[in-house]
Formats: sequence, structure tokens, C-alpha cells
Amino acid sequence: MVYTNFLYKNRNLIYILNNILNCILVFKSIITNHFNLVAVCVVFFAVNLYAYNKISDMKLQGE
Repeated sequence: MVYTNFLYKNRNLIYILNNILNCILVFKSIITNHFNLVAVCVVFFAVNLYAYNKISDMKLQGE
């Protein structure tokens, strides 16, 4: 699957970009006093880490 290969090969970049976006959302939430969004960001970080580990466990298709 081309999509799986793309995810596997670019997993570090995807993980870093997701965490940067997550940090921006956390800081914006703190500045605007929306602390309920911080909890959502913590959950999003956990899901991002889980997805990164799952993608890392994959094997490249066709190899």
C-alpha cells in the first residue's frame, strides 16, 4: 500500500509536526484561558504517540 509506505517513511516528520501543532494549541489555550482545551491536547498527544508507535511497528510493503 502506497499510503502505508508514505506513513512509515515519513513517521518522524509527521510526529514532530503533530507535536508542534499540539504545543501551539496548548499555548493558545493557556493564553485565552481555555483550560479545557489543554486536556484535549494531552489526549491528542497520547494518541499521536500511540499512532507513531503503531506506524513504527509496521513493515514496508513490498520488501
